[in-house]
Amino acid sequence: MTINQAHLEAKRQISFQSVVGQANGNGHTTTSANTSDRYVIYHQSSEKMEELSDELVNLVITSPPYYSKRNYGMPDQIGLESTIEAYLDSLGRVFAETKWVMKEDGALFVVIGDTYVDGCLQSIPHRLALRLMDLGFLQRNCLVWKKINPKPEATTNRWSTSTEFVLFFTQSVNHRFDMDAIRVPYKDDALCPIPPDISR
Repeated sequence: MTINQAHLEAKRQISFQSVVGQANGNGHTTTSANTSDRYVIYHQSSEKMEELSDELVNLVITSPPYYSKRNYGMPDQIGLESTIEAYLDSLGRVFAETKWVMKEDGALFVVIGDTYVDGCLQSIPHRLALRLMDLGFLQRNCLVWKKINPKPEATTNRWSTSTEFVLFFTQSVNHRFDMDAIRVPYKDDALCPIPPDISR
C-alpha cells in the first residue's frame, strides 16, 4: 500500500465511522435512521428491510462490497466470506429482500467487479447474475463500464483489469425503458457532422 492509498483508506474509515456513529452515538449499528425531507438512511443490514412495505421502491442502485477486496471493520460484513459461494449466498439474501420491496415495474442496477483467486478470474458478476435470475429477476442488460483511469496492477501474465459490470434487472417484461429521458445530446458538430448536400 502506498502512502497515498493509506491516507485515502484512513479518510474513508473516519468518514464511515462518522456516519455509523450518528446512528446511536457510539459507533455501533442500530435500527435507527437518519432522516431529512429528501431521504432516509437506515443503519442496518439490507438482509431485513422490515421498515419498508412490499412493492414500495421504484429503483434500486447498489454496488455491494466486492469479494475479498476491503475490510470495512464490521462484524459479519459482506465481502469477507471464506468462499465465493458463501459470498453469493450473502448477496442472495439481500437481493431476495430487495425483490420484496421493489415495485413490479421497478428496476435494479448492480455495479460489481470481479476478483482473482490464486491468479484465476472468478467471474463473480456473471455468477451473481445467474443467482439473481434464479430469484426471479429478469436480466435486461450486462453493461461493461470501462474505467478511464483504472487502478494500476503489477501483473506480468495477463492484462490489467480496467472494467466493471453494471447488471440491469427488472421484475416484469412490461418494464418501460425510456432511452430519450437519459440521452445526452451532441454538443459538438464535429462529433456528428452534417453530411454535404449532394443534390447540387
